[in-house]
Amino acid sequence: VLGRMPSAREKDRAASFFHQQGEIFQEEPNAPAKLFPGRLEGVPELEIAKWVTFSRALLNLDEFITRE
Repeated sequence: VLGRMPSAREKDRAASFFHQQGEIFQEEPNAPAKLFPGRLEGVPELEIAKWVTFSRALLNLDEFITRE
């Protein structure tokens, strides 16, 4: 997404964020369906919600590369 490899610190922070999102979604069982109302066959709803949230975080970085 950023056009470069993440540093070790960035990898650790990303993994921590991803894990925290899973904990948050487990506390709020209806949240994943609100975040991503579609279903992907064979993929747990919690896993989809974590990846959607993680992707949104990456796409909102100032460093994200856009092309016009």
